[in-house]
Amino acid sequence: MAKKKDKSKKILRKPKRRYSRSQVMRVLGRFLSWAFLIVFVLTSVVVLVTPNRRKEVQQVEKTLLSRNATPKEIGLFYAREGNFIEAKKYLYKAYKTSPNDPELLRYLIRSSLEVSDFRLLRAILPKYLSIIDKRIQEVRDELRSLRELYQKNPTPDLKSEITLREGQLASYLSSMIEMKVLYANSLAVTGDLERALEIARELKKAFPKNKRLANLEEELVMISGDPEHIISYFTSKPKASWDKKSYFLVGAAYASLSKFKEAEEVYKEALKRYPKDKLFLTSLIGVY
Repeated sequence: MAKKKDKSKKILRKPKRRYSRSQVMRVLGRFLSWAFLIVFVLTSVVVLVTPNRRKEVQQVEKTLLSRNATPKEIGLFYAREGNFIEAKKYLYKAYKTSPNDPELLRYLIRSSLEVSDFRLLRAILPKYLSIIDKRIQEVRDELRSLRELYQKNPTPDLKSEITLREGQLASYLSSMIEMKVLYANSLAVTGDLERALEIARELKKAFPKNKRLANLEEELVMISGDPEHIISYFTSKPKASWDKKSYFLVGAAYASLSKFKEAEEVYKEALKRYPKDKLFLTSLIGVY
């Protein structure tokens, strides 16, 4: 009886479907045909659109230059088209005559960042930061007045106005933090690490809950590329707080200054904490 039961189960069980090689090849062929067609269509669109787009850009360039457009107009055009080298050239020319134009400054900062002109960023960011600071103060004053009015007369219109101003203030503060971080970066890259670190500490104190600012000092030290600063910054911290990156940076900094004995000690200590890390072993061999 048990054998019959097993046999009935096998009969009821759904047989596995097997595809022949020809069926598989047919499906694969259809898939490849469709894939090729899609790629061909997309490539054709790109080939057809790109030259037309280039012609449009060239035509606008000729129009702007022929009708003696202002440097700002030409610079904004290039910036919006992604040609940041030309954009920076014209926007900086406009900046010399209109240094307080917020829109001009925004695009000049963007263009300078795109071409990694940190010296220009270092020069123009304080002007933009002063404009933002002024606007922040104005919005705060408006908020204070609105809140006083709301206490006396709590209407829905005043409430919505307060909410709008609070949103504006949050936006301006976010922009201010972003620009100050960029300013600190430009200072660190161009050799004024002390001032960059000072800005980082000020930001961290003013916005203690901002996670972006938690490791800003360390980032500034690293991008400065100055081995003396790297050594003094990390060695001022307790060794217990060091991670792999800290050991590697300090060891590399000592080695770059030809202080091979100090580099050896750092890498040996790192190997004690991270015995399986081949990077420290390789670095130690390099020091030897």
